[in-house]
Amino acid sequence: MDKTLAKNILNNLNFNDLCAFSYKLLKNSYGKHIDLYDKINGNNSFLRRFNSGDYEDGFIGIYLIDQIPYDLFENKSDLIIDTPFLRKKLEIIKRDYQNQFFIPGVLPQLKNPLNRIFFLNNLQGFSREFYQNILIPKYEKVTKEIGVNWNKTFEVGIGSPDSFLNNNPQKAINVLTEILNTKTGISIDLTHDHRNILSFNSEKYLTNGVSLGSKTPFYPIYTQTNSNENSIISEFEHLIKSNPTESKIEKFLKEHYKDVFGFKYDKIETQIWLKFPNLDINKKNRRLDILLHNSISSDWELYELKKVLPLTSTYRDIPIISREISASIQQVLNYERILQKQEVKDYFKAQGIEYFEPSLNLVVGRTPTITTEQWRWLVTLNKNVKLLTYDDLLKEMSCRFEERLKF
Repeated sequence: MDKTLAKNILNNLNFNDLCAFSYKLLKNSYGKHIDLYDKINGNNSFLRRFNSGDYEDGFIGIYLIDQIPYDLFENKSDLIIDTPFLRKKLEIIKRDYQNQFFIPGVLPQLKNPLNRIFFLNNLQGFSREFYQNILIPKYEKVTKEIGVNWNKTFEVGIGSPDSFLNNNPQKAINVLTEILNTKTGISIDLTHDHRNILSFNSEKYLTNGVSLGSKTPFYPIYTQTNSNENSIISEFEHLIKSNPTESKIEKFLKEHYKDVFGFKYDKIETQIWLKFPNLDINKKNRRLDILLHNSISSDWELYELKKVLPLTSTYRDIPIISREISASIQQVLNYERILQKQEVKDYFKAQGIEYFEPSLNLVVGRTPTITTEQWRWLVTLNKNVKLLTYDDLLKEMSCRFEERLKF
């Protein structure tokens, strides 16, 4: 996870997770000197003791979490931070600290004076000048109106994803990762051909409108599927290394076809019989391995699977497609010849499989040891059948998962 991604995630955390992140980050930095501020209910305020060494405990700083719906403001200088929620917390702080007693002596001084309030928010992508010239004066104004800032040394501070990730990015990323690993719920997806359980965390409010039933703001969600996806990748990688049978490969691909081939495919059919011996070259019935429906092109695509066989051989020092692969290509072309017959199209249309110009794919073998230039030349010799290796599918699946994780 890089700084930019971490800032975006922090900006989209819900309020409870933003509070949890802030507390863990502060605890990680200051240890026993920081704890929840128990005068305010919930986990949205923290108290920190600064050990000055001049007297008993030093002075006090309070951290308040203030999630700002800045998406609603076209002009960011118009941000409204003066809310009843914030004022209520400041009123509690005022009542708690306005009757501080003095330590007696020649130079009497307040015991544990409140000298700082830090407002921690969800802003990201703003300049230092914005915080100094616009945001801090807004917080200073409201604290002055409440009457909190009675000490001459009182200061207002700001913390945000900008400062968290700029000051100590690795520490902030580690804490954020820990927060994201604590899921707040699960969603269960059950369809006729797909079963999946995803854990999720809720995102911030006021970005996706209101719910239809209650007409109140609701939380969208982002899914955390990385662990599950990594296990699928590992399972597929182990499978293709174990010299599997075609049936084992087909079973895995049927179960995870969207993960392997992509989410543009919305239907899969396996073991489809072509019982048209009168149309076959050798007068036999044939069986197709996989048909995938492409929801974008509204057509079906044929995938013929073979075991992990050698892909190439040599002829007079020139790399060529192996005999087994050449035979498999001819097998796929024979399927195509049968599928293009009108009586076959009509038959499958009645079964709910209406195709027009199905693309042809042969999946076989691992990445060959020849050079990329030689391999690219070989796979493009036959224009009708796309030749894919199991390593190709594995790499595409890994890239797809990585992109989803970034999103």
